[in-house]
Amino acid sequence: MAALLRIVTSLGEPATLAVAVSVGWLVAQIVLLVVGMPNTRPRRSEVASVLCAFGFDTVALEDLHIEIPGFSALLAIDRSGRELFVKIMSREAWTSQLPLRTWRWIRFRGVGDDHPFAAMRRPVDREALGALKAYADGVPTARLAVSTSIGVDSKLLAFDSFEAHPLSMFADDEWTPEILAEIWRSVGELRASRTAHHRLSADHLILDGSGRVRIVEFSSAELGAPERVLAVDVAEVLAVTAAHVGSEATVAAAVAELGAPAVAAALPRLQPLALTDSTRALVKRTGCLDQLAAEVRRVTGATDVPLENLQRVRPNTLVAIVMTAVAVWALVPQLLGAGDVWGLISRANWGWALMAVLLSAFTYVAAALAFAGSLPDPVPLGPNVEVQLATSFVAVAATAASMALTARFLQKRGIDLAGAIAAVGVNTVAGVVVHLSLLGVFIGFGGTKILDQFELPSMSLFGLIMAVVVVVIGVALLIPVVRRVARQHVVPPVQRSWRGLSDIARNPTKLAELFGGSAGITLGYILALAASAQAFGSELSIITIALVYLIGSVVSSAAPTPGGIGAVEATLIAGFTSAGMRADVAFGSVMLFRVATFWLPLVPGWFSYERLQHEGAI
Repeated sequence: MAALLRIVTSLGEPATLAVAVSVGWLVAQIVLLVVGMPNTRPRRSEVASVLCAFGFDTVALEDLHIEIPGFSALLAIDRSGRELFVKIMSREAWTSQLPLRTWRWIRFRGVGDDHPFAAMRRPVDREALGALKAYADGVPTARLAVSTSIGVDSKLLAFDSFEAHPLSMFADDEWTPEILAEIWRSVGELRASRTAHHRLSADHLILDGSGRVRIVEFSSAELGAPERVLAVDVAEVLAVTAAHVGSEATVAAAVAELGAPAVAAALPRLQPLALTDSTRALVKRTGCLDQLAAEVRRVTGATDVPLENLQRVRPNTLVAIVMTAVAVWALVPQLLGAGDVWGLISRANWGWALMAVLLSAFTYVAAALAFAGSLPDPVPLGPNVEVQLATSFVAVAATAASMALTARFLQKRGIDLAGAIAAVGVNTVAGVVVHLSLLGVFIGFGGTKILDQFELPSMSLFGLIMAVVVVVIGVALLIPVVRRVARQHVVPPVQRSWRGLSDIARNPTKLAELFGGSAGITLGYILALAASAQAFGSELSIITIALVYLIGSVVSSAAPTPGGIGAVEATLIAGFTSAGMRADVAFGSVMLFRVATFWLPLVPGWFSYERLQHEGAI
């Protein structure tokens, strides 16, 4: 759609219109921030009047500093000492949560979320109905006293107040067997009501003054829920209680109250994505989830069922889609200025095109050689080449996935994680060293006058960018959290890579494999690009083509798109045209190069990835 709009729009580019709208919205928000905006939240006098209309003679209203997303909370007291817990949702609060609701709706499914643009009254009415149904069915909860509209487009709910002690505030040693039994008794009564809560964290399990555990907050409730949905609450409470009292006591109490089938049905939901934010943080801190699932399977005799897929779109996929759209947007001008591309393709020399494909295949053998040089022990050539092909496939999903796959392959071969990371780091460092060395060599052969043909940033701009980078890094390192992350996750891999490189330097054979293979990768890509250019009749020298590739790959490496999609093409085309190549020849040469080195290897890369998985090599 972006490409189509860019082509057919004549009066103004869509990007210009989008920027104009965004700037206008931003200015409007700044104006409202400066001059103020209407406060639509109801006043205390309005709250007192509404409660009075429902027969509650309010004499005092106290703010309750309780975090309830989208709601503000008050405690209302009448002359007889009766208390109501009052929740108010304003339009302002509901609108402020739109970005979060939209993100969750895009990413997740089956987690009890409404459509992000649903009316504000929907969660309020749902909570009122869920609370009434649960209370009528004997579920221990608070009785709903008032549900009404108030003020300018706000909603009010009021519940009979009770002595409340949220279990989220309890220390581990306060979770007694009696409380554990009460929790599962309440969950059992909620299941008997066929009501799914969808948010049954410790924040919504409240111990009252009589020792009963009450369930509150039904804004995501689902009435008449099937067994698969009822298992959502069981999984949540299993995770909450296991984090405090351990897996054995948790599963024993749950099976005693609900029965083994109901507990076993929660297994597909025993995963972090299925849990609320607070419970997810709790199980991450305690690390109890795997042990809990194993205990459920042991006690119930359930098989090892697969986890339920709750993600519509993975974050990496979403980023890849956005970045690919940006890349396509950047390529459209190159396509429009390329002239008669299809006529040029029909006149291409396909012998040179085949040579580009063969040179691309050679780079994977060179990559396997370099990888073998980064390891102290030998690796069979066949699996090694397969791993290099598989990395070309997984790198499309995420740039770092290729490194993770390589490290996984080494772990499967008995190398510990530290050694695997060190080998990947050594391989990466060698590639950078060879790339920069070859850049210096070709500049030396071609003379600096070739660089004058390229439209490179000025040294002052380059210096300014470097200064900004240094300042940002320096400021970041002043923050204790950033220093701790760098000390724990950045410095150790760098040190391991340096030690690994030092060890390899003492072994001439390994050193030749490592740097020879790295040089083979870069030279193979340069020759593949030269063959692609020859296929379309280019007259540029090999030195110029090498400089275009070496400089262009450095510039495009900063692009966040998988495999540099869009950025590589745009950079290489710009480099060729700056060096004097016709736009149509530049476009055809770069497209052929990318097909040979990026798109075609995806097919054998997918087969290699599947075969390595089937054999348990990754």
